[in-house]
Amino acid sequence: MPITEVGEEISKDIEVMRDEIISLLVDLVRSNSVNPPGDTREVADVVIRKLAANDIEAQIIVLEEKKPNVLARINPEKRPELLFNSHLDTVPIGERIQWRHDPLGAKIVEGVMYGRGAADAKASVAAMTMAAVAIARKNLDLRGTLILKFVSDEETGGWGTKYILDEDYVDPDFVVIGEQTDNRIAIAEKGVIWLNIKTKGRAAHASIPWFGVSAIDNMLKLLNQIEEKITTKIKTQIHPLTPPPSINIGTIRGGIKTNVVADACEVTIDRRFLPHENPDSIVREFLDIVEELRGSN
Repeated sequence: MPITEVGEEISKDIEVMRDEIISLLVDLVRSNSVNPPGDTREVADVVIRKLAANDIEAQIIVLEEKKPNVLARINPEKRPELLFNSHLDTVPIGERIQWRHDPLGAKIVEGVMYGRGAADAKASVAAMTMAAVAIARKNLDLRGTLILKFVSDEETGGWGTKYILDEDYVDPDFVVIGEQTDNRIAIAEKGVIWLNIKTKGRAAHASIPWFGVSAIDNMLKLLNQIEEKITTKIKTQIHPLTPPPSINIGTIRGGIKTNVVADACEVTIDRRFLPHENPDSIVREFLDIVEELRGSN
């Protein structure tokens, strides 16, 4: 059968499987896999059961007991190899009161599913799984190998993918990564640098703060400098294939009590950078600000 006819047949099958695909996504979203803590055993089981029901054998690769990675192959040991890659963990839910619908409910309203991971990235897990299922049901003689790789720990550093690559579990010729692109093919992605910055002070009672040094005040000065010298600059940068660069102050912690001058403060920063930016230069910009303020204090 010509490849165009195969594609048309698969497309028709996928449309018939529409309700089954949605049902799988519902099960995935209802399986809590927020990271931290990153326990993906339940959501991995959902994928494994769907694959097993269609005679697709899955391999479980474990770096940490509660964070399994799922690997499956259709028509193995043939070249070229096409790898479908996505992740099983999600970012935290946050304040439930801010949610219009249960974040683990997978409720569908006017054709839209609401729930943590419904987009990032359990939608791609469902789509990739069911694409493999559709191919398996057709019993096609592929001209290569299709690999499914669904990893844990993507949201906290990509350790699942790193481990699988480092241990040579896969060596694909082509890779499709399931992330949010408005269904457009994306051939570039922003890089990411996470920074952890700490300021120190000297504790004192709040009634006599002049005997202390506030680490929070020092941190505010540093963040203001970052806003002035880095955030303002990157707002003018663009790239034809990606969204603009960005800085996000993700967390801030400081002080031990309201009536005590804080002797320590800490922030974490997420800096997303464009393909042409140099990571070392980006880190250097932050270090220059730190060193300048350290010299004045």
